[in-house]
Amino acid sequence: MNIKPRLQIRLLLLLAALCIPAATMADINGVISLTGSGKSEDDGDNNDPNNNKSLSIKEAKWDREKKRLKAKGKGPNGKKLYLESVASGQVLDTTNIRSNKWKVKVTLNDKVPCRVRARLDNGDFVEKDVKDAPRDCDGGGGGTPPPPPPPVAGDYTVLAANDLGMHCADQDFRMFSILPPYNVLNAQVLRKGDEPKLMTPADGVEVTYRAVRGNLIDPTRPNSPPLATNTITSTNQNDLIRGIYKSNFWDMASGPVGKAIGFLAYEKLYPPGILGLFPFEPDLGLPAPDVEEFYLTNPGHLVAEQAEMPGKANPFHANDAKPFHAFYQDFPFFINFPFGYTVRDFKRFAAEGIPTGYIDDQGRTNAYPLMRVQAWDSSGKMLASVDAVTPVASEADCAICHASQNVCDHDTTNTLVCDDIANFKYPGVNFIDNAAVVIGETPEQQVINAAKINIMRLHDYKNGTSIAPLNEDGTNADGSTPNGVCANCHYSPALDLAHLGPTDDNGKEQTQHVSMSRAMHAVHGNLPNVDPGLYGDLFPIMPPPDQRAGLDVDGLLGETCYNCHPGKRTKCLRGAMGGAGTVCQDCHGQMTQVGDDFTENFADVPFPAGANLDKRVSWASEPKCQSCHVGDVMQVAQLRNSGQLNDVIVNDIDSLGNPDGLRLQMTYHRSDHAMNGGGTDLTLLDFPNSRFATTEALYRLSGVGNKGHGDLSCENCHGSTHAIWPNNNPFSNDNKTAMDLQGHAGTIIECSTCHTGDLGNTLEGPHGMHPVGNTRFSAGGHEHLAERNKDACRACHGQNGEGSVLSRVAVDRVLDKDDDGNQTISLAKGEPVTCSLCHKNKL
Repeated sequence: MNIKPRLQIRLLLLLAALCIPAATMADINGVISLTGSGKSEDDGDNNDPNNNKSLSIKEAKWDREKKRLKAKGKGPNGKKLYLESVASGQVLDTTNIRSNKWKVKVTLNDKVPCRVRARLDNGDFVEKDVKDAPRDCDGGGGGTPPPPPPPVAGDYTVLAANDLGMHCADQDFRMFSILPPYNVLNAQVLRKGDEPKLMTPADGVEVTYRAVRGNLIDPTRPNSPPLATNTITSTNQNDLIRGIYKSNFWDMASGPVGKAIGFLAYEKLYPPGILGLFPFEPDLGLPAPDVEEFYLTNPGHLVAEQAEMPGKANPFHANDAKPFHAFYQDFPFFINFPFGYTVRDFKRFAAEGIPTGYIDDQGRTNAYPLMRVQAWDSSGKMLASVDAVTPVASEADCAICHASQNVCDHDTTNTLVCDDIANFKYPGVNFIDNAAVVIGETPEQQVINAAKINIMRLHDYKNGTSIAPLNEDGTNADGSTPNGVCANCHYSPALDLAHLGPTDDNGKEQTQHVSMSRAMHAVHGNLPNVDPGLYGDLFPIMPPPDQRAGLDVDGLLGETCYNCHPGKRTKCLRGAMGGAGTVCQDCHGQMTQVGDDFTENFADVPFPAGANLDKRVSWASEPKCQSCHVGDVMQVAQLRNSGQLNDVIVNDIDSLGNPDGLRLQMTYHRSDHAMNGGGTDLTLLDFPNSRFATTEALYRLSGVGNKGHGDLSCENCHGSTHAIWPNNNPFSNDNKTAMDLQGHAGTIIECSTCHTGDLGNTLEGPHGMHPVGNTRFSAGGHEHLAERNKDACRACHGQNGEGSVLSRVAVDRVLDKDDDGNQTISLAKGEPVTCSLCHKNKL
């Protein structure tokens, strides 16, 4: 791999930058089937719209009397199907799929498989356990075989996750921009063993990313099969000949300046003259500073790197592996501020600033592109591989309030109802009402730019500024465009990659104005109080979880958070919590509460004197896992007895119908909810002694220390923020990482992902877990432990051994019921493990 020398710049001042969206890519010929547990290669015929029937196994059953294996399912019509033994890979029989159905009956006189795989010529496959398989299936292995190994054989595992679960990027940067194309992937590499070791560059390990094909899904239809299985985003460049428009970030700006649009937009966020020292080329990201170097290793010495898209060398054709430039041994997070800290032994590879977009290489919208993350040794040998989502969207629907329906309807694909309510009170302002006159390569861009011009003209009218373009089309007298960035004046910690805090250098005015979060959340959220007659229906309060019966929750989200965040079509909150009914306000509070931050007084008393750091700091003051996951069975019982759970909403039943009683439905007290009289200064709950407490204030930075597991990142085992595994849609690209690593979706729970050998009878797993599956621990090995310390069992299996949501199995399992393995029990995914399943309840 050729990695460009690092561009090193010594600065007395530091660099402010940003952190935003991403996308990813694929093996230009690769395709994945997320109904299976591995990667496969496509022969190209998956593009046939009439041949999209999802491959499935409805039944796989062993008939002992007839010595016959029967299997049947569905699949794409006309394809050849191979039925194989998962353990041996032996082809048991073949058949052709007719009328989208298939059936196989095969007599077996030799080994009966424990699990079978149905595979197509293109490599797509699904697997299923064989019902009624004999005890000596697969030659005596018995029961359910272990999950498939990671896709790359060897003694290493690579874990990878996007940092946020969803990034955002503007589509057009000529009027003003909120966020640039900037995505982040973090990875850790382990050498497997009884005691796995985290690897570093000192061990000769490098990590790369490249594009990989994934599923194109409709997030608004969470249980529907993919629209296509060949989406890939290897480049963020345009192909106007083929009608593919992605971004104008690197396009040359109009007017006399002779610079790229993105450069003019984001140059001010860096110290004077700094961005100009770096190349500004298509598919090359903005510079990302090495904060460890700057704050810890060599204070004051700035090292900045630029990430590339895999297709940069030859857009739409190349798919080159690109390096993770950074490795953080320790990670400083805003350490010059009271809320800051340093995470020691962070040990993560990082690819920061990947300039991906949300349009794939065929011009389709895909917010969930996949990246193939690979670990290599110094000789160039690949050690391990995993696919991870790098999500990105552009769905800030400003036009709903800042443009008329006539403007919005200029885009014939528009489905938004636009009422330009923001413009009603200001008849003296010349708002745009004809998007056709506004610049933009597509009708959608013209609508977006028309709304942005209206926002800028309203901003000028209300605040005495001069940021709006002079002409109706969005240009100035010299042909230039504004190319503004909101964060130049309204500080955003998310765009402060160097962790400097608000600053006025290079033409910024961040110390004098409220933050971006307060300007957006507090100002807009307070409009119903400012003018109830006009704005009273805007941004309604989301009721508490126990008061939503019969409420159109998705519709209410669309009127609040999803008016600006992705969104109505993208579904940013899409993981296990979103799938269980949790909404944004349950974790973050209402808009006015989110916006009540430390910058309230900046207009009168500039930063730093005007900062009230007792209030929220966006990007740093967020809910913690222990705000809702307050403890195990025994801990929650103690909290109840002490009265600490009297003013909270406890979840009674999980999404599968199991009794819960352990987890909260909001991260704050019931009395602090806005509908119950709660104020804007929202205090988030924190139960630091919880078994599930994070090691740091932020989930995305947590994992190191005595509450972690071998210094592994929490996100690497649980998934990214807002996209905690599993995603309820079985075809979701989000699930691909866990399926690669352990053979099924959900939290990484299979010990074999990182460990080798028999781990024995131990409670030293993540959060004090024991080895899961049909292990020596389950087959009687736990009895002595239970006799010595019953509370250790009760913590997850219930006070009386009746089971709890903490003892649910993550996947269908078959476990030995006795020491000899003569009897087994079958557990369905999500079923709690109770003591009485195997023996008399001894708790």
